[in-house]
Amino acid sequence: MPSFLPMKPLSGEFKTIMDKATDGVFQILGHPNLKAFISHAGLNSLSEATYHGVPVILLPLFTDQDYNGYRIEATEIGIRLEMQNLNSKVLIRSLYEILNNPKYASNMKSMSAIFRDRPMNPIETAVYWTEFVLRHNDTKILKPIQNLTFFQRRFYDVALVLILLISLVLALLFCTGFRLVQRKLNNKSLIREFEPETKPKLQ
Repeated sequence: MPSFLPMKPLSGEFKTIMDKATDGVFQILGHPNLKAFISHAGLNSLSEATYHGVPVILLPLFTDQDYNGYRIEATEIGIRLEMQNLNSKVLIRSLYEILNNPKYASNMKSMSAIFRDRPMNPIETAVYWTEFVLRHNDTKILKPIQNLTFFQRRFYDVALVLILLISLVLALLFCTGFRLVQRKLNNKSLIREFEPETKPKLQ
């Protein structure tokens, strides 16, 4: 089975970067020289790329990754590729597009600014809500789903309304079609009734 790992040990600056990344001290996505990021479109990878403002090339594989890929492509902060159509030419063309079209970097920088603009960082947010729950005994008001009925939680009421509307439309179409066919048959019977009887010609 072919291996994608290098045959020789890493050395130089690349080894330092990878060692620090493994230790969690240095984030590769935060390096100022990084211009693009190839990912499988996982949510964590996209969150990190968005935070650092790095355009992405995505290769979705399964579950939510397809949706993430379409969403990134629609906002023009990255390029989505299909694994079944992937080859060296497609990948090189995508890299060239990411590196030379400024809209991807510009859009991702704007998205990063929005992503970072929050009152507290994630750790402070987690601490705040943990202390909030400890300060207050009853926090049911924060769970509006508990105030809904069994049918409302599962959207059965919405489904029932949709079924009734669809049934009404189908019933109207059926009645309209039935009346048109009946009217056509009545017209044919009237025409036959008033048609003069043709006598056979005498030879």
